[in-house]
Amino acid sequence: MTPAGGPDEGADADADVLPEVTPALVLFERGDYRGAAGHLHALLAAVPPPPPPVARAAGALLTRMAPDPWALRLGIIAAALLAVLVAVYVF
Repeated sequence: MTPAGGPDEGADADADVLPEVTPALVLFERGDYRGAAGHLHALLAAVPPPPPPVARAAGALLTRMAPDPWALRLGIIAAALLAVLVAVYVF
């Protein structure tokens, strides 16, 4: 049994990594999301702007690091429910 996506997907993804994005990808794989995001934002804000393939790769990695929208929604719902329960208990 192979992991989700199969073995070929990981090999293709590694082959498509551009050298400009590699430092950010290494930081991302180590768990340093702040450093990776900082490197990618600096790369995208550089003058002259990066070539389109580099910009697409940087944008894709930034998208991978974005918080899950459902986790944000459920967190807000949980906080609202907690506020309601505390309000009912206190008042």
